[in-house]
Amino acid sequence: MVYFVEFLAWWILRFIPLYYELKILMFIWLLHPKTRGASLIFNNFITPAFDSVSKRVDYSSAKMDKLISPYLESSATAIQDKYEQAKNSSVEVKPDPNALLEKADALLAETAKKTQ
Repeated sequence: MVYFVEFLAWWILRFIPLYYELKILMFIWLLHPKTRGASLIFNNFITPAFDSVSKRVDYSSAKMDKLISPYLESSATAIQDKYEQAKNSSVEVKPDPNALLEKADALLAETAKKTQ
């Protein structure tokens, strides 16, 4: 993502002195075990942002689960019933290879006529 932003903002970033050096220093600060910059940013900015939204997401998820679960259960039951009916039926359908070859030949002949 950083590369994409740099790609879009290249015309502006090229006028900032020492941009790439500052970027390298920022990544070192983020990744070095002694500075723990990534942990600092995560604990002070990202976690509070998620905490403020998580209650609303949990509430919405529970509400949707109450609304959708009866339909999912009835659909699953209907699918299971259809599967059992198909499994217990004595009709066995086998494709006819000659009919499939004839259809393929007809399609090839049609496309050959259209291209001429």
